[in-house]
Amino acid sequence: MELKRHTDHLSYDYKEVKMAYDKLSKTIKEYEVASREDSVMLSVLKATVMDKQMAVNIHLDMIAKLKKELENMKIERNGSTSCGSVTQRLHT
Repeated sequence: MELKRHTDHLSYDYKEVKMAYDKLSKTIKEYEVASREDSVMLSVLKATVMDKQMAVNIHLDMIAKLKKELENMKIERNGSTSCGSVTQRLHT
């Protein structure tokens, strides 16, 4: 009778451990799937950020070039105006 009680107790403990293990295993698999999905999403987000950063850099480069061209045009205009006024003064 004592042996039967120990056997039943062990059988119950085994079933409890098995259920806990199965639940833990299922939870781990769910976390692994979520982790893979997060990893994929992170890669997509990084690529998107890099694309946006490249576009911003292109625009910043364009702005810098246009500012430089504008500055050169101002210098040329001011240079020709000042040279022109000197020439006009000499002819008058």
